[in-house]
Amino acid sequence: MANSDPSEWRLIDTDLVTVLGILPASESHLYLVLNEPGSGELKIPLGSALAGSVESGQFAQASYRGAVRGGFFVENISKGQADAAEGGGQWVSISGRGALSLLEDAIIWDDGTTASTRDYAG
Repeated sequence: MANSDPSEWRLIDTDLVTVLGILPASESHLYLVLNEPGSGELKIPLGSALAGSVESGQFAQASYRGAVRGGFFVENISKGQADAAEGGGQWVSISGRGALSLLEDAIIWDDGTTASTRDYAG
């Protein structure tokens, strides 16, 4: 059986609760790696209603066949022109690190003082 069902991408606001809408993705990739943040990227038409609402810090959540499969925090936003062979028209490309980046930032963060130092005895 062919695996041709498309993923549904939802744009979630920076509060990680408010769903702003469904992103009309033409091309998307979600990279999941065990014990790593992963990453994702997708392209949406510049003329879509949500293209103007995408901001850094929002979360793009992927669902496949009704089940949430993961997502990524929007960190990079770029606009570009594609020729007819690439889908034609103006597109917004968004990409970023996966959901575990929250934990990764918390572990790696260091303000240069002892306030960010933890001692684990035993």
